[in-house]
Order: sequence, then C-alpha cells, then structure tokens
Amino acid sequence: MKKLLLILTFVFAVSLSFAQHGRYETDIFGTLLFKSNKDSYSASLEKNVFGDLVFSDSRKNHEKFENKYLGRFMPGILNSKDAQQKFFQELIWQNRNRRI
Repeated sequence: MKKLLLILTFVFAVSLSFAQHGRYETDIFGTLLFKSNKDSYSASLEKNVFGDLVFSDSRKNHEKFENKYLGRFMPGILNSKDAQQKFFQELIWQNRNRRI
C-alpha cells in the first residue's frame, strides 16, 4: 500500500511540474484563450467564418486547420468544446518554445 501511495505521489508531482501554468478562458465569440502566469506567452484558437480553426500565439506562430480536413482526420472536433480544448492544449505545448 505504501508503494502505491509513493507511486501516486510521484506521478502527481511529475504531472504538476510539466503542467502548463496559465489561465484558460473563452471569450464572448467562443474563442479559446490562454495566458501564461510566468512569461508573457498567450495564445488563441478561434473558428473563422468558413468553419476553420485558426491558432495564433504571441510568438508569431499562426496555423490554420481547414474545416474539410478537420472533419476527415478529427471528426467531431468542430462540435465539441472539450475536443477543441484538448487540441488547443496540444498546440500550445507544440508551439510554446517555437518562434517563426
């Protein structure tokens, strides 16, 4: 039992150390926003008038994911806020240290 508690404590500590410390919000237009606590990093994921998802951040990274490809490779993402949130977190993790 002590080993299980030790392992769970270790996993929890590791997950906290790798977590992206910041604040997630949704504005009145449905755009997902992220603002970090430590540095001046911010990002957004918004849906444009054509139904595409557009990611942009404060490091001048900009990616557009077209509606027809999202429907084929990530079905249901355009209708699910939870799926969009997970996708947004993954994009932040990929682009946080990348500068174009």
